[in-house]
Amino acid sequence: KGRNFIFDEINKMPGLKAYPSEGNFVLIDAHILDKTSEEIRDAMAAKGIYIRPMGGHHMKKGFIRITIGTMDQNKLFLKLFKEYIQEISGK
Repeated sequence: KGRNFIFDEINKMPGLKAYPSEGNFVLIDAHILDKTSEEIRDAMAAKGIYIRPMGGHHMKKGFIRITIGTMDQNKLFLKLFKEYIQEISGK
C-alpha cells in the first residue's frame, strides 16, 4: 500500500518518474532536478530523511531509491521532497 502511494504521488510530479517495484522500495528518476543523487541525498538528510543515492550503482544522474516506511513516514518524505524541489527550483 505504501509503495503504491509513493509510486503514484511521485509520478504526479512533473518530470519525475517512479518505477514499479515488488520490493520495499521505489526507484525514482529525478534527473530533471539537475542534481546528483548524492546532492539529493545530502539535502534530504539535512531535513531528516535518509534515501539511497544510486549513482554508485552505475545509474544516471539523479536516480534515488526510497525505502517504504509507515504511511506517516511516506507522507513526510513526500512533503519534504516537494519542499526540496520548490527550494531548488525557486518556486
